[in-house]
Formats: sequence, structure tokens, C-alpha cells
Amino acid sequence: MKNYFFLYILIFASYLSATHTINFHRYLWANYNHFSGNIPQAKDWYNKLFSANPSIYTYKGYLNLLADSNQLTNFKIILELMPMLEKKFSNDPDVQLIFVKAFEKTNQLKKADHLIIQLSHSFKTHSEITFRAAQTYTRRQEPENALL
Repeated sequence: MKNYFFLYILIFASYLSATHTINFHRYLWANYNHFSGNIPQAKDWYNKLFSANPSIYTYKGYLNLLADSNQLTNFKIILELMPMLEKKFSNDPDVQLIFVKAFEKTNQLKKADHLIIQLSHSFKTHSEITFRAAQTYTRRQEPENALL
């Protein structure tokens, strides 16, 4: 199965232009290093990727990398990127939850609570958002809203 996957990647990459091929290669290696636990190497690959003006969608992997490292400086980077990315990823609950986590880790709890409540109206069936909204309402001593 792995052989077919890599064959597919090679065939797909051959159809892309040289710039896209390089960006695709960098994105693959950044993700490979991220998921194999080599965070510093993954950051290096993302830095190379961002120097070539990649697609906005590469930021989703980068945000996950920053959030997975669980360091305060990385959450500050997420919040710096948020104005540029929040509109593009407004329909992506996973990215929105990364923004909530960044607010929480930087002690901006009111902003985190506001965002999670806002998300609970948009993503009514997303279990983590629903659970976190109920927690927020409970912390605010609003049991009626928590039950909703």
C-alpha cells in the first residue's frame, strides 16, 4: 500500500509546475517530520515552504505543528497569524479550536470563551465544541445555556 501511495505522489508531482513540485515536496516533508515527532526539522521544512509563498492551506498543517508543541511562544505565533487566517478557515472547526486553545494558553480566557460560544452556534453537531461551550456556560453560571 505504501508503494502505491508514493507512486501516486510521484505521478501527481510530475504534473505540477516546478514551484508547485518544490512546495509539495516541502509540505510532505514538513508533515512527515511533524508526525514522526521531529518538531525542529518540521519547523525547518515549514520555514523553507513559507519562503516560497505557498498556498494558504499549508497553514493548517503549520498551525497544528505549533499547537502540538504546546509552547507559549508558539501560541503567540498562532495569535499573530490569526487575523490573516481566521476568515479563510472560518468553516474549519479544527483550526478554530486551535485559535481557542491559543487564547487559553495566552491567558485570554474571555476571548476564548467568546470564540467557543460563537463556534457553538456555527458547529452545533461538533462534539468538542459543544462540550467546551457547555463548560464555558457552566463556568459563567448559565446552566440554561449549558443544557442547550
